[in-house]
Amino acid sequence: MCNFFEVSRQAYYKGLKQGERQAIQEELIIGLVQQIRRNNKKMGGKKLYSLLQADIHSIDASMGRDKFFDLLRQWELLVQRRRKYAVTTSRSIGFEYTKTSCRFYTSRSTPGVGM
Repeated sequence: MCNFFEVSRQAYYKGLKQGERQAIQEELIIGLVQQIRRNNKKMGGKKLYSLLQADIHSIDASMGRDKFFDLLRQWELLVQRRRKYAVTTSRSIGFEYTKTSCRFYTSRSTPGVGM
């Protein structure tokens, strides 16, 4: 099989071992994230990374912020962003809504409209 893919046996087994090691490291990091998320369900990725940075680097020295976010995205652990604007009118109260009249937005060159 190694001859078919033109890979030495050493490289083949090294790749298998590396894949297993990476999966174990990811599971350990996800376990740490889930442990914090039990108490703080809406804690974002940046704050998680800053809290777990020492632990993450002791487990996997090559994992930076972007790789951490990719891991959270892969496990669907990213928190959805909230909208940043205030809702000032509730449609459930029963206010009447009408479409904005076009006469206020037409150009002034049209005679007799908007005056």
